[in-house]
Amino acid sequence: MENRQSNATRHANEPPLSSHNALYMRVRRVANILWLLFGILEGMIGMRILLKLIGANPGNPFANFVYNITQPFLFMFEGLTNDPAFDNVVLELHSIIALLVYAFVTWICVRMVWLIFYRPEDIRR
Repeated sequence: MENRQSNATRHANEPPLSSHNALYMRVRRVANILWLLFGILEGMIGMRILLKLIGANPGNPFANFVYNITQPFLFMFEGLTNDPAFDNVVLELHSIIALLVYAFVTWICVRMVWLIFYRPEDIRR
């Protein structure tokens, strides 16, 4: 009875209960943490793009915080392209490229975690 209830409350994308279920859950947790950390970074870079696009005052504490946090992650992309600007409104194309690169790097890291650490059991055994 208890096993049926636990199976009924499981998500559709989770594998059936097996000896590898604990390993699956640990690897999934690491993958989710990677997605979360890179998602926070991507959100901060997106906020920077928006702030630059609306011409936010860089002396404002919030804008300054966002610029300072994202700067170490964007330095290697600076100068990659010319950023179109009008008055104090700037479209940071290098930041948009960084968003794409970091999304790709995240995907690669998550795939590597799955490939290295998760070995599903052979069903034919």
